[in-house]
Amino acid sequence: MDGPAYQSLPDAKKAGVEELCVALQAALGDKLVSVAVYGSPAREAVGPSDPAFLPLLIVLEQAGVEQLASVAGALSHAREKFGVAPFILSRQDLESSTDIFPIKFLDMQLHHILLAGTDVLSGLTISVDHLRLRCEQEIKNLLIRLRNQYIRSQGSAMELRPVIRNAVESFFRTLASILSLKTELVPTGISEIAEIAAAELAVDQATLEKLIDSNQLADSEVLPLFTELLEVVELIARLVDQMDSNTTSRGL
Repeated sequence: MDGPAYQSLPDAKKAGVEELCVALQAALGDKLVSVAVYGSPAREAVGPSDPAFLPLLIVLEQAGVEQLASVAGALSHAREKFGVAPFILSRQDLESSTDIFPIKFLDMQLHHILLAGTDVLSGLTISVDHLRLRCEQEIKNLLIRLRNQYIRSQGSAMELRPVIRNAVESFFRTLASILSLKTELVPTGISEIAEIAAAELAVDQATLEKLIDSNQLADSEVLPLFTELLEVVELIARLVDQMDSNTTSRGL
């Protein structure tokens, strides 16, 4: 189990996840297809090294009541004691959902740590058309939210600080997907996303680096950084709107 963010988790939390995998295998046998950590613990993370919730993809051959009942106790225990946040899919769900969650599944595909079973994420095929459209939706939704949150905050540093913090991870996840569409490069971490975006999209790298390090901002730094964030999101929204897909699918 590699991944610097995952390895930095407390030993008790990692042991709890491993205990959960054993319980799932015992309850489900060959009906358990895959268990994988995804999200920030599986990559270079922005934010605390011990997240409140540990996202865990659990893929089953079937995900009916019988299968769920057999693992409900173990999952409830892991959620309450270790902060595990299970995302449970059947194999069919996984194969048929990339059209509606292309960014989520691309991020999973690029950044996951297999804990048990088969690596079903690496072989997913994600439509470029679906991905481009979802990138445009995500970045424009973020732009609208930021504008509304500024109005509500009236420029208050206290209120804008959590807005920046909450926007950063989703912004970089969407930015990574946009870069994969434009360049077919696969950034391995947040810092590399910033470097490639600066080179390929003419985004100010200093702004991206300040966003990466935005957990500890002085009050006087909050509004200037929010202003830069809003400007870079506007720029990315215009760029995505102008993008055309030259291929029909992306299998990474």
